[in-house]
Amino acid sequence: MADEYSYGTSSYGGVTLHYIKTSSKNVRPTLVRPMKKINASGKYGINGGFFSGSNIVTIAVVNDVPVGGEAWAENVGWANNNLDRGTLVWDNNAREYKVPIVRRASDITVSDRGDYWAQGGVSTTLDDDTNWKQIMIDQKLPDYDAARQRAGMVYNSGLNLWLVVSAGGCTAEAFRTAIKKTIAVGTLKNGIFLDGGGSTSLYCSQNTVGCDREVPEMMALLKPTP
Repeated sequence: MADEYSYGTSSYGGVTLHYIKTSSKNVRPTLVRPMKKINASGKYGINGGFFSGSNIVTIAVVNDVPVGGEAWAENVGWANNNLDRGTLVWDNNAREYKVPIVRRASDITVSDRGDYWAQGGVSTTLDDDTNWKQIMIDQKLPDYDAARQRAGMVYNSGLNLWLVVSAGGCTAEAFRTAIKKTIAVGTLKNGIFLDGGGSTSLYCSQNTVGCDREVPEMMALLKPTP
């Protein structure tokens, strides 16, 4: 099971969450070309970071290679669209997750640049209830006070990873609170908001949530496949 996944739901404060629980070695930022809804991508997983048309405008790299092209190229997953944004990093050699606030993949510090992955988004700052909202505003999460579907990834001290979406519309604060109150309570560490709204997508054998919009990049499970 550690190499695969489990699916679950939870609810708090009127927000229902759907999630895939998996491990760092079973998920990667993955190019979707041509763009598709993720339930037509041939892979299980969740939508990735922000995009514009087919351009990937948040970090999505594996072993220092952006999923959509070459390092230092534009709109391929190398950079967070000229913004310093929270980026969830798995450093395999160090056996740790972290969420540095960076602009480019080259700004990420890891122990082995040939053995990591990183997905950009916006910091959830789960360990700081005082300052998290201003950090989120500075990183320009769209429509954070609006009732819209949300997506994100969080991890715990046991190195488990949850790919999470809301069933319906909610504010960023309500989504963050529901995660803190119902997922890995007591061991939850940190995470990121991913793109939301119409891009919100979760797909696995047990359920399909959202998947209303074609996306250029996703966080895909390596196994099983549909």
